[in-house]
Amino acid sequence: MIHSATSAQDQRRTDLLVFLTMILPPVGPTFFAATIPVDRSTSKGGRNYPCKSVQELADRILTLDEHGHETCFAMAGFRGEWIKDAQGKSGQRIRENTSAVRAFWLDIDVGEDKAKKGAGYRTLEEAHQARLAFATTLGYEPTVVVASGTGLHLYWCLCESISVEDWQHTASSLKHLCILSSFIADPSRTADVSSLLRPIGTLNRKQPEEFKLVSLLATAATVPYDKFRTAVDAALNEHRSGGVATT
Repeated sequence: MIHSATSAQDQRRTDLLVFLTMILPPVGPTFFAATIPVDRSTSKGGRNYPCKSVQELADRILTLDEHGHETCFAMAGFRGEWIKDAQGKSGQRIRENTSAVRAFWLDIDVGEDKAKKGAGYRTLEEAHQARLAFATTLGYEPTVVVASGTGLHLYWCLCESISVEDWQHTASSLKHLCILSSFIADPSRTADVSSLLRPIGTLNRKQPEEFKLVSLLATAATVPYDKFRTAVDAALNEHRSGGVATT
C-alpha cells in the first residue's frame, strides 16, 4: 500500500509538471503559487509563494494543497519576488513584475447562479458546446482544457514566450472577441497577465460540502504566437464588420 501511494503521488507530480511546463515560460526567473481566501470578499488568508523553478512551483502547489489550502498558480513568469510599481509601492504578483508569458487563458464558470446573472453556463455540457463553437470561430482548439471544479479553464499555449506588451494587446482582443461572439468568460481573468487559476491535481474547496478535483480534460497542439494573434484579429474584424452573427 505504501508503494502504491508513493507511485500515485509521483504520478500526480509528473502530471502537474507536464501541465505547468505547457503553460509557463521556460525561465521566469520567478514563478508564483498562491493561496486564496475561502471568503473572496477579503484578502485575509491569501498569500503569494515565489518559486525559482517550475519544479519548485509544482512541489509548493502540492504541499499547499495537501495542507488544505485553496491553491492556485500565476500563469506568467516574473522578474523577482518583489518589485516597486510606478507609485513606488512594493508588490509581488503584479503586472510591473511580469517578465514573459507563453499562454492565453479563459475562465468559464458553470452553475445555476452564474447562469442567472449571465456570468456563466448552467451546465458543463452547455459550457463545452459553447467552447467548441468558440474554437470554430477562432480556428484553434485550446491546447489545454481543465475541469476546475466549478467550470472550465481554457489555455491556448504558444510555441514561444512573448513579451507582456504583445500578450496584453492580443489578450485584450481575445476578451473583446468573447464579448462579440457571446462566449461567456470571466472578464477579470482574460486580460489580466498576473492572474491566478487552479492547477490540475489540486482540490477545489469552494463548496465545503463537496470538494472537487481539478482535472485535465483534453490537450491539443501548441500554436505560434503570430498565427494565434492573426486568428484573433481576423475573427474580431469579422464580427466588427457584421460578417458573423452572434448567438
